Amino acid sequence: MDLPKTSKRGESQTYLPEPDVASFRKRLLHWYQREGRRLPWRQTQDPYRIWVSEVMLQQTQVATVLPYYQRFLKAFPTVKALAHAPLQRVLKLWEGLGYYARARNLHRAAQQAAKEWKGKLPADPDLLQTLPGVGRSTAGAIASLAFGKRAPILDGNLRRVFARLLAIETPLNSLSVLQQLWGFSEQILPRDRVADFNQALMDLGGTICAPRKPSCLLCPVHDLCQAYRIGIQGRIPVSPGRKALPHRRVAVAMILRDNQILITKRAEQGLLGGLWGLPEVPISKQNNLQETKQALLDLWGIEVKIAQAIKPLDHTFTHFKMTYYPLVCHYISGTPKARTICRWAAPQDLSNFPFSAATLRILAHLPTFAQVDRGPAEHISIAAEEPHHLTPFLLK
Repeated sequence: MDLPKTSKRGESQTYLPEPDVASFRKRLLHWYQREGRRLPWRQTQDPYRIWVSEVMLQQTQVATVLPYYQRFLKAFPTVKALAHAPLQRVLKLWEGLGYYARARNLHRAAQQAAKEWKGKLPADPDLLQTLPGVGRSTAGAIASLAFGKRAPILDGNLRRVFARLLAIETPLNSLSVLQQLWGFSEQILPRDRVADFNQALMDLGGTICAPRKPSCLLCPVHDLCQAYRIGIQGRIPVSPGRKALPHRRVAVAMILRDNQILITKRAEQGLLGGLWGLPEVPISKQNNLQETKQALLDLWGIEVKIAQAIKPLDHTFTHFKMTYYPLVCHYISGTPKARTICRWAAPQDLSNFPFSAATLRILAHLPTFAQVDRGPAEHISIAAEEPHHLTPFLLK
């Protein structure tokens, strides 16, 4: 995730002696020339393509991003193409990549750039930061990689790298530490080959200076690393100490009617905004099926018969954990309430809608259960080989 937007620069301070800075630059660039990753966004100076890659790479591994990057740019090759595209199509191409606010912000930012700059991104990092979802590090990456501007970067990997180089033994989430890291990023930045240097830093953080087991002996600047010198690189960065994430539970209803399934569109803002999903009702461990049926009627206006319960699915979001309890249901009566957009969709048409990764995993059961028998009595069927999934919710 990008750092907060700010125009404040790190204090003018020397973090490494100038001879060490010169050595750091020389060795890092030499290493990058030999070992640098050959990535598609490094074969271009198109600021739009670099911007898309930077947004996709936020909290996402390079290997995961590669196919998404290619497909996205094939569909939206320019800022204007993205700006004019329906948000639903943008979200569909982002499907499975996660952190969907990135896609919504990218779409809004493209519309802003098309309106204010005729689809041409500016070289000024401060102007770039006026775009939704573009913080100082992303702006610095675009400015340096596309335009050769002397702009520092500080993504999540580089916070870890710099903390080890400076042997910072305090959590990295304080303003004073962030200012120190930004100041260091500015000090070591050369006046030429800025794009190569910033990409070399990214590769150092992405391939060598790993979170748990850094490959220090392969690092081209390990002897300049203060943490390595005193043997504390494994303890850095220091964790700020996180509280246990709250745990939420929802029943997810796959409501079937005449070979169609009821799907619902989420509000444009908020968690998974703009994506399609299935009717959900919050539950607790003490919920029983009758209460869940009543909740579906109260919240969604739909009366159902529950036919099958599927293995619960756990998913972790940034600020909480979620357990989904998928239920295959047969429609009895009612009209979906106007609390959100709902529609009936044939299974073969579901590929036209953007869903979250968790919803896709639930929908993967649809071919198995779509023809489930409509017996006169409700029943719960869980595979006998998975008895540990017989939760109190499912048993009641």
